[in-house]
Amino acid sequence: MFGTYRTLLALVVVFHHLMGVPVVGHHAVFGFFILSGYLMTYIMHNTYGYGIDGVKRFMVNRFLRLYPTYWAVLVITIVIILVFGESNANTYWEFMTIPRSLADIFQNVSLLFFNLFPIRCVPRLSPPVWTLTTEIFYYLLIAMGLSKTRKRVLVWLAAGVLYTIVVMAFRPEYRYQYTIIFAGSLPFSLGAVLYFYRDRMAAFFAGSSKILSPLILMILFCINSSLVVVLPQVLHTYKYHPVAFYLNMVIQFALVAGLISRPLPLVTKSLDKKLGDLSYPIYLLHCQIGFVVSMILYGMPIKGYSFRGIVAGLIATLVTVGVSCGLVNLVDYRIEKFRKVIRDKAKMALKS
Repeated sequence: MFGTYRTLLALVVVFHHLMGVPVVGHHAVFGFFILSGYLMTYIMHNTYGYGIDGVKRFMVNRFLRLYPTYWAVLVITIVIILVFGESNANTYWEFMTIPRSLADIFQNVSLLFFNLFPIRCVPRLSPPVWTLTTEIFYYLLIAMGLSKTRKRVLVWLAAGVLYTIVVMAFRPEYRYQYTIIFAGSLPFSLGAVLYFYRDRMAAFFAGSSKILSPLILMILFCINSSLVVVLPQVLHTYKYHPVAFYLNMVIQFALVAGLISRPLPLVTKSLDKKLGDLSYPIYLLHCQIGFVVSMILYGMPIKGYSFRGIVAGLIATLVTVGVSCGLVNLVDYRIEKFRKVIRDKAKMALKS
């Protein structure tokens, strides 16, 4: 029951980018990382295995999941920039420039941005995709066996915690907590740890009171994120930012654990999958759609926390969902049959 959760996280990123809601998109990104750490560890153990063939199938399946939809988005983005003007696109988002050098073209096509801080790489036709460099980095480590055993995962978690402590003590700049590739180690390892303790966690949440239901945890996530926005205005301090950042990581860990055994109310398995399929194109497309909507509404690139920015952001959110539905049907569902064949072969090989 993770599909709805993924799309909610994607929408949080949309609100952050298009309507200027501070920081919450960063919290959502680390929620994606926790979920990926759990799911990638789960499928390596239960679908692909750690043999050479299993790792190959895993990587091919990840390729088919990420790249066809992304490449379609690249084409859409280039058309948008050509129609509405590169200078306007660059004003709307400094990263939205058509790549011209071979290095820039390769990075934008491959999703491999050559920097420990991939967010620094310019241009990025789809601005949020720097996080996918981090995702791919940890996919490779998981496929190579980093989360193969409980002991390895606990050592990995300890390394992630140690990194966080050292950063907070000696280099507390936010970029070392969030945008550097190494910062993803803690959320990914938390997700991997959850795989090995999922039965205990699922039993705990299945038997717990409604206080720990996924819906309540989502509300806590929203409240904690809202405090990041409100407290600086009231107390004139940003000291709660790192507290909220890591507290939301704990909440999201609990959310993933809870969703293993307790589905969201009124969300069927079929609906959950359909909603989850939208998360990736929403994440990839929302900045470009926001740009188009602002140009159509106002004749200029406008986003952020203002009346016009919020109006444009809300309309862009609806349009992004609609375009994402079309992209899923045109691209993702056509690729899914090939991915299913790969998964089925991997499962058969794992059982034999």
